[in-house]
Amino acid sequence: MRSNQRIAVTGGPLLDPLASLLPAGHPRHLQGAWSMSDLEKIGAADRVLVLGAPQSCVDTVIALHDQGHRGAVRLVSPRGLLHAVRADVAPEAAERLAALRTAGRLDVCPGDVTGAAAYGDTFVVDILPRGRTLHSSERYDWIVSCT
Repeated sequence: MRSNQRIAVTGGPLLDPLASLLPAGHPRHLQGAWSMSDLEKIGAADRVLVLGAPQSCVDTVIALHDQGHRGAVRLVSPRGLLHAVRADVAPEAAERLAALRTAGRLDVCPGDVTGAAAYGDTFVVDILPRGRTLHSSERYDWIVSCT
């Protein structure tokens, strides 16, 4: 899927799998104690990768959408994301996520982050979809860690 925005989410332990793969302190890798106002730095067409706890990731996707982010969103987690938080998501948020999926702007892909590299202001992140033997590499403008 081609998009203006991609968001991927990993589940499991609340560890940032990219922390050991990327330079510490990169200004486009929001990690640790970031706030929703930090998301305002992300442009409407920037590609974004989000990692962390499922509910926080849903909140991040909705916050990005609310601030005018209109590109596609890709969520990647070892077990898929939405089934794990469906019962905890408010009905309004669930409807918004469903609308994003229907419009082709939200794609949920079970898998794992297997590698990453920073190239100036962008990142290339490798994702291995569950059940596959070949990974895909995609470029992101921002990484947001919800761990």
